[in-house]
Amino acid sequence: MQITATLAILLVVIPVIERLVELFNSNLEPTWYVFMGGVVALLYILYVFIVLRTVR
Repeated sequence: MQITATLAILLVVIPVIERLVELFNSNLEPTWYVFMGGVVALLYILYVFIVLRTVR
């Protein structure tokens, strides 16, 4: 159940992040966009890892 909840959260949050990127895309450089994308991806990997560890 926890895994499906995490997937649902990811499916909800990813489009929101894409919308924010579209809003700020005209002001940000592509390298900054890639950097922020990498940071967000790492944060979500850590979040999922912590959730799975907590369930176990």
